[in-house]
Amino acid sequence: MAKSTALPTKETAPRFLRASTAPSYLGMCREEFNKTVRPNVREFPIGKQGVGFDRLELDQWADSWAESMAIEKQANEDSLRYAAIKNGSDNTFAVDHQRAGGEVAEAFEMGMLQAADGAKKVAKRQHVDKPQQVADQR
Repeated sequence: MAKSTALPTKETAPRFLRASTAPSYLGMCREEFNKTVRPNVREFPIGKQGVGFDRLELDQWADSWAESMAIEKQANEDSLRYAAIKNGSDNTFAVDHQRAGGEVAEAFEMGMLQAADGAKKVAKRQHVDKPQQVADQR
């Protein structure tokens, strides 16, 4: 049995989509498509009873809709990392939940608190105090 050396074929989306497939192409139900999209794009007959939409026009509508509905986010370095702030010398942390983003920020803060508690417990178990640490470093 010979091995096939043919490259896999790349399927392309059809240029025209029937009314039954256009909503799923945009990831929405037919009711939402009819209410939101259909009034804003051209449709044309396919055969005797079919209705079609131009896929490229649907793509343009989707791009325009996404642009108009997008939530603007601050594009600075602070928005790319968590705002963890060390408070004083007691190794506690605060997270800015507005910039860091809700549940993720809370989980991060909990992890930081657990790590700080764990470090305190280890230091307690080892009975290491400040003078001892300094002496050990010399």
